[in-house]
Amino acid sequence: MRHIGVDDIRKVLIIGAGTMGQQVGFLCAAKGFDTTIYDLSQPILDNAYASIEKLSALFVSRGMLSNDNAQDAIARITLTTDERRAGEDADFLSESVTESLDVKCRVLEKFGAVCPPHTVFTTNTSTLIPSLMAHATGRPPLFAAFHFHNTVSTNIVDIMPHPGTADETVDLIRKFAIRLGQTPILIKKENYGYAFNAILMNLCDTALYLAAAGVSTIEDIDRAWMGIMRWIWGPSVSWTA
Repeated sequence: MRHIGVDDIRKVLIIGAGTMGQQVGFLCAAKGFDTTIYDLSQPILDNAYASIEKLSALFVSRGMLSNDNAQDAIARITLTTDERRAGEDADFLSESVTESLDVKCRVLEKFGAVCPPHTVFTTNTSTLIPSLMAHATGRPPLFAAFHFHNTVSTNIVDIMPHPGTADETVDLIRKFAIRLGQTPILIKKENYGYAFNAILMNLCDTALYLAAAGVSTIEDIDRAWMGIMRWIWGPSVSWTA
């Protein structure tokens, strides 16, 4: 099994043209990588392209990209429903399909059969752990979780290997994250929710308990958190999100 270096990454494949697929795909293209976004139907891809154009305009309006660079980024993006065309020369794969283990495994298995043997596979899962789907890739040593947050407002990414992930793969993903202008957070041991999401869920569960037990009102719990921590939202946001 050949391990590539970060300088060998030429083409990035994004599986799933939803919100996160759009954000990750545009970010990769904006950093100079030829990027292919795959999904099941042309209408899905058409909607994704329109959303990417809006995302591009947002990056420009916030001074994150010049207009010329944003247009160059869009020009690097290819959208397709053709699995073989999408995967045949991919160097790095990021999966962002629906948060279903069965769906993710089926998709990873499908692309494991069409991508080159050197392609590094990653999942952008928010709630699962990579060992649950590593077998489906056909290349467990080249697979890990690579989890993005909102790329417009944050530059944090989580890297979570499974026990069978090669050290070279973790190092490659870390270097790739830096190329994308992201700050990599290494999760040394598999954990549902990585680090931040796990902390956030515990925060929200505690706030819910305090409200249910009559310790304080939801509004005051939110006010306490927002006022002391200087956050723009309180724990109750997650209850209705």
